[in-house]
Amino acid sequence: MPSFDPSLPAPPPSAWNAWYDWDPADDPPPRRHRHPAAKTHSPAAPAITRAPTASRTPKPPSKTALQGEWGERKAEKWLVENAGLSPIGRRVKVGRDELDLVMKAPATPTRPEEIVFVEVKTRSSRLFGGGLGAIDRRKRHALGRAASRWMMRNADCPMRIDVVEVYGDFETDRVDEILHQKAAVPLERRINALALGCGHRTSRSPFSLFRKPEP
Repeated sequence: MPSFDPSLPAPPPSAWNAWYDWDPADDPPPRRHRHPAAKTHSPAAPAITRAPTASRTPKPPSKTALQGEWGERKAEKWLVENAGLSPIGRRVKVGRDELDLVMKAPATPTRPEEIVFVEVKTRSSRLFGGGLGAIDRRKRHALGRAASRWMMRNADCPMRIDVVEVYGDFETDRVDEILHQKAAVPLERRINALALGCGHRTSRSPFSLFRKPEP
């Protein structure tokens, strides 16, 4: 065992000895960490102001929207003059869906009065295909959903969904051709049951709501 040498410097105080000499007043105050979102802007920073919504100028309608509205007016006029339908509404909103035209077909000796929902497709030419080809499965489902909800709230009679294709130029108000196809959109069975009362039992068949077009 080595002997103690008094000529050597004294060792530094141990942690145990420092604990006895500790004074809380000698320690610096703890640093407080704040969340970045809690920082406040200085008073000299300029406040961000926005213009009121009422003062903003509305965006003008697009060319496609103007063309679609023009085609709906032409289709409604053609159906009144040539198909004998009576207009009920145009661009009818049903929830998140929209019906271009809602019309009524008068009763005849062979069939009762029925509601006709018309989907209008306006095209400048047949270069990119007809308007009927643009109605896919999702569009058929949306049309059936909107038509059945409208029937539940407003009428209790047979219904059908027609498609009218309008070809022409809305800028010169030139109509080249108008094609009308009756009952062109078949509906799903659950949509038929929805129109009869949200799927409740009924004495009528769900398919009695839709009638085949007359030859």
